[in-house]
Amino acid sequence: MDPAPAPAITAFHVRTLLDSPAEEPVLYIDTKEAPRIEVWTADDIRRSTIVVTRREVTG
Repeated sequence: MDPAPAPAITAFHVRTLLDSPAEEPVLYIDTKEAPRIEVWTADDIRRSTIVVTRREVTG
């Protein structure tokens, strides 16, 4: 069985990351069901699932 394809990152995801009120938000791949891109606080996310941080996008 092939793994599910990686979800595409869109402008919506980047805007959500940039507008997040969290101190250190990240885009990450949520793999609980079908893989999808989400935004959450870096401290609560496993490093291996992080796609990009707000600091990397704005740096």
